[in-house]
Amino acid sequence: MNPSPFLQEVAAHVLAHHHPREVTVVLPSQRAARKFHAIYAELRGGDAGWLPQTDTLNGLLRKATGLKPLSSMEAIARLYLAHKEVPWEGEVGGFASFLQW
Repeated sequence: MNPSPFLQEVAAHVLAHHHPREVTVVLPSQRAARKFHAIYAELRGGDAGWLPQTDTLNGLLRKATGLKPLSSMEAIARLYLAHKEVPWEGEVGGFASFLQW
């Protein structure tokens, strides 16, 4: 395994300065979280113990706000409705023309 120096540094810091059950490490992806956990476990030397919680920024914001991302179809429909409210001269076509943007 060729670990990320950043993830190694974060894992070493958490191991040295924090109780893993009380820490959430925010990482850019679930893939990074899996690598972080592997590095953290390796730094522990195979000793049994708790792993720190990990989450992505999107996941953390979703949990904090209770909001869910829009599906792509819902996003397109909302964009189209907003587009319809803006006056455009010479506009031809409806939703089908909008989808070609």
